[in-house]
Amino acid sequence: MPPDALVIRFRPTNPEDVFNWAEKEHRRRRDPEHPEQTFYRISVFADVKRDGESDDDLLRRLIEASGLDLGKNKYCWTTRSERLQDLGLTFWKDGDADEVEEHYSLDLGSSPTVEDVGRMLEVFEGPERTRS
Repeated sequence: MPPDALVIRFRPTNPEDVFNWAEKEHRRRRDPEHPEQTFYRISVFADVKRDGESDDDLLRRLIEASGLDLGKNKYCWTTRSERLQDLGLTFWKDGDADEVEEHYSLDLGSSPTVEDVGRMLEVFEGPERTRS
């Protein structure tokens, strides 16, 4: 992931709920044949600006790529990938057939804590409205 990529995420916004979401993802993706592999991940959308694209255009494209119900997800939070990478976090593709190009799973590590999740959330700014 390029360091200047814009990264957005949606709710939940408090560390406990995000941690619980990551635990749910861990249980869903756990491979019984390889229990040593851990996947404490949360969904984010990220990319760099394309030719002629403004910061606002990029934000709008990432919001649209999410495919989320914007009536229920009226806000998103933003950061640059470099800030997450500085925390030692990595970006992964799920490899699902319907995964959009801009979707990534942000790996929180092999045994994250609520405090780790809180540090990750601190690098996000916002909220930004998802629609005008």
